[in-house]
Amino acid sequence: MNTDTRLQHFSVSPPVGPALEWLYDSHLQGYDSHFLYIRFEDFTTNPETEIQRIYNYLEIPYYKHDFDNIQQLTHENDVIHGIFGDHQIQNSIKPVPQDYISILGFHNCDKIKQHYQWYFNKFNYQ
Repeated sequence: MNTDTRLQHFSVSPPVGPALEWLYDSHLQGYDSHFLYIRFEDFTTNPETEIQRIYNYLEIPYYKHDFDNIQQLTHENDVIHGIFGDHQIQNSIKPVPQDYISILGFHNCDKIKQHYQWYFNKFNYQ
């Protein structure tokens, strides 16, 4: 598969396609007002603030985390759980590069933005 066909495939197939459809449906139905959203970029840029938001949302006492000393306590069996995701945990949380255009290409990024405009609006992406 090339990048274009992978984009077409995963936009309608697990794990991406159904998850975005469910999220969109919750948005249309208004259920999403009961969700706490944590944008990945915000979490990797400022994990302390985002973790505090989670504790506040759950109304539980805050526990101080060390985001530079993360230990992998679980080990997934990819034969059972499949190929989706990276099951190796990094030992610290760091911002990730915004290199999506160089990976997907401008044309594919534009197709994604057009198809999921509601998502870009909801989560303040440009």
